[in-house]
Amino acid sequence: MVDGGRAIAKAVDDVYGTLAVTQRCRIHKERNILDHLPEGERPLVRRKLRQAWAKPTVAEAHADLDALARSLARRRPGAAASLREGLDDTLTVNRLGVTGTLPRPSRQRTRWSR
Repeated sequence: MVDGGRAIAKAVDDVYGTLAVTQRCRIHKERNILDHLPEGERPLVRRKLRQAWAKPTVAEAHADLDALARSLARRRPGAAASLREGLDDTLTVNRLGVTGTLPRPSRQRTRWSR
């Protein structure tokens, strides 16, 4: 699991090459996206992100995330760009068929979940 830092991704690629399968940390991705939004818009976007990531197939999740990015692009282009950046890497656990608690965001309270 990586947080999106280029140095970490490069190190993984340097060591494992094409064998590497990385999952983008959804909590970091969610925080990055929500940081581009006013407080009042965060709960809806958070819910849509989590619902998309919970979809049973990569195609469904990707379609929902693309739709969310398109809807954000009109009024919140920074949030849309953040969502699109590394989007495929947020779906690795879906692609691998991982279920259970691993792919779910933490229930821990953060400044974004209040």
